[in-house]
Amino acid sequence: MNDKNDNVYRPRSTGIVLAAILLILIIAVLIVAVVIFANQGGSGDNQNNPEVTTTPAESGSVYSSDNKPNNDDPDTPENPENPDDDNNNPSEGQDPDKDKNIPAVGSATIPTNKVYEGSLLLIDENNDYKMSRDLLISRTEMKSLSANKLLETYNFRNVYGTTDGNYLLRASSGYYLNVDTLDALNKMMADFASEQGKTDVQLRNAYYFYEEEDPHLLHATGYVVDLEVYVKGKGTYALNHTFMKETYYDWFIANCAKYGFIHIGNGKSSSGEDAYSSFRYVGEAHAAYITNNNLSLASYLTLLKEHGFENRLMTTSGSGDEWWIYYVPATDGTTTFNTIGKNYVISGNNTDGFVVAVNASAFKRA
Repeated sequence: MNDKNDNVYRPRSTGIVLAAILLILIIAVLIVAVVIFANQGGSGDNQNNPEVTTTPAESGSVYSSDNKPNNDDPDTPENPENPDDDNNNPSEGQDPDKDKNIPAVGSATIPTNKVYEGSLLLIDENNDYKMSRDLLISRTEMKSLSANKLLETYNFRNVYGTTDGNYLLRASSGYYLNVDTLDALNKMMADFASEQGKTDVQLRNAYYFYEEEDPHLLHATGYVVDLEVYVKGKGTYALNHTFMKETYYDWFIANCAKYGFIHIGNGKSSSGEDAYSSFRYVGEAHAAYITNNNLSLASYLTLLKEHGFENRLMTTSGSGDEWWIYYVPATDGTTTFNTIGKNYVISGNNTDGFVVAVNASAFKRA
């Protein structure tokens, strides 16, 4: 009875379980193989990170390389600081344990005669401006030059037409400044006008060259500006005049370093009273360190000679960027110096070497 049904194959339950387990194992092996293959295929995409070698342009400018450092490369320096950390600035000085093992991304060379160019030239009663006198001409002679010639030969621009109504010029023309100085001045004056509501600060002096009157030629660098206040119908006043000090002088003293300026003194009138205030552009990094440590430029340059590439100074500028600063002694013919990253500024010191300032915050933004 029911012979047909007795001849039908019925798989045992044990066989079904074994088959299911085998199928699961096969699927698991395939998944593992796919994951391993994907990981191997994705590695090595960024293994080639050639050493960056930069070639400097004009002294005092920010030099750049088109080759960005690879952050995955162990030879690429990493900035050890967190920009959002309130303890970002290690006491305005060096941190050798943290800094000494960071290698250079590359190197660059600069003609050694550039030691007499840049924003950090030491010019005082003991150090004349050693720039070739062939490059020093009067403001009248500058007026005859085209804007392109002025920029190419001197790296200067005419102040006239760039003020945007934020400050005044003592005369309608004949005021020239280094391009970095002029850009910084215009930013500072725009912020002053916005914050203080005043547009009556007057540029009394910029570039000038009277060797017989000023053998040290500080204004001939194009990095110095003299500021005063002009009151229509009454004349000019010093920034620190009794009734103007808080609005004018105090603001510039407190804020000039943010724009790369340091205050270098007050000019006197014929009667001996303060007539104007003089500010010198040195760059944001240097202005920050000089101001925060209450140094003169001469003292700062002396200090830097103790800090080469391996034990750099560290500071934070008014814009919040971290900078590493070091001294490079000049050598015959050309001078080779280590570089880190793609953003740095170099200046001669007018005597025996160069100062390099590296924008370390560029590592974070790369």
